Amino acid sequence: MSRGQAFLVGELVTVLVLAFGWRAGFLLGFATLAFGPVLLRGLIWIFRKPSTFDVHRLGVSELLHAVLFGALLTLSMVSSPLQI
Repeated sequence: MSRGQAFLVGELVTVLVLAFGWRAGFLLGFATLAFGPVLLRGLIWIFRKPSTFDVHRLGVSELLHAVLFGALLTLSMVSSPLQI
């Protein structure tokens, strides 16, 4: 299995686990949206042609994704009617 195929299988497993967690009541539906940007970034990475490695750009990208993930996850918990 190539690197890209293994990654896509991993993405599919992630989506299935998130869907199961949501349906089983372990995860808020809105909280699953926090994983969207990370999954989208992975898909873009798979289909983009290889380029030079820029450590600074990678650091900024990781920071922005972490902030976005945290904001979406926090927003989902704050707006949830469930008492956690």
